[in-house]
Amino acid sequence: MSIILAAEAVLWYTLIWPRQLLAFPKEKKPKTYDIDYFIAKFEAIPYDRWLTFKFTDYRGRHCALGHCGARIMRSTEEARALVKVLPDTAYINDYPDPFGHPKDRILKALRDTKTGVPI
Repeated sequence: MSIILAAEAVLWYTLIWPRQLLAFPKEKKPKTYDIDYFIAKFEAIPYDRWLTFKFTDYRGRHCALGHCGARIMRSTEEARALVKVLPDTAYINDYPDPFGHPKDRILKALRDTKTGVPI
């Protein structure tokens, strides 16, 4: 019995275990973050989940960047892509204009950017 266990251990440590260490995960196709992606994302978020002047709060509300995973001293690929698409994201989210709600302001700015209208 012990010879079988020893043989299994040798097999494991010489053949199987190194292959598991060297097995690379399949590469995932990188997600493309474009204007249409952000428009669809922000349209799906309810009005009561939006916030100004903070990334997030204790009630689960977020600003536009917070919805993309950004926090203080932490950024995500999605948040960086949003800033590339809409450079003034934080200003548009936080400071009011005739479009009163942050969701409306962000969506209007994204649609204007998509059509080429200056913000």
